[in-house]
Amino acid sequence: VPRIFEESIASGNPISLAQVDESGQQVDEMLLDLCLHRNSVLVQEALQLLMGHHSASQHVVNDISKAQLLRGPLERQYLELEKKVSLLQYHIETQELWGHLEKEEHRKSSDEVKQVLRDLTAACRLEVATLPVCSTVVHTANVEVQIMLRSLGLFDVCMDAMALSAELDNEDDAEDEETGEGEGGDDDFNPEESRNTREILQLTSSLLCWFVHHNPVNQALAHADVRADL
Repeated sequence: VPRIFEESIASGNPISLAQVDESGQQVDEMLLDLCLHRNSVLVQEALQLLMGHHSASQHVVNDISKAQLLRGPLERQYLELEKKVSLLQYHIETQELWGHLEKEEHRKSSDEVKQVLRDLTAACRLEVATLPVCSTVVHTANVEVQIMLRSLGLFDVCMDAMALSAELDNEDDAEDEETGEGEGGDDDFNPEESRNTREILQLTSSLLCWFVHHNPVNQALAHADVRADL
């Protein structure tokens, strides 16, 4: 794709700031004339303008080279992943409404979250056809899916999901509450809610591991977020 774009630029008319001025002189020619001026400041400004103007197309080529073109099965897979990420984001943002698991519909929302997390984790990996010598690894990273999920903003959604850890009570208090040995425990403590939240956090952690597995760009994204929190 970048090669095609470069050929299009070469075969087309050059992009200029204003094409021509009132006297018909090319803007590029005018800037080149200014580069011969004795005033060093004027020469520097003219050079910077020329460089910035003519490097614009290269910036576009660089951006296109980083783009991911999707056709056929990949396009359908992207749309399916988009639906799953959107559903996950919706449920995480509304977790306060269903997180207490008070109704059957709340449990349905929780089950959907966990199933989406499992599906996205499975999509991030591929089965290894042949095991390397002395290795027990049976999966490898699905880079194309990792890129799709990054463009869909999955990392931010997962970070919102990981924030649910703030709602967890102390594990020792949870055990005391379940066994009836605790004194002065939290009357609002719900063991089922705690276990469910922990399961969601575990599934989210697994998804994040496969999201960054053997993917330097995704790893850099995760590292930047960690550094920002420190």
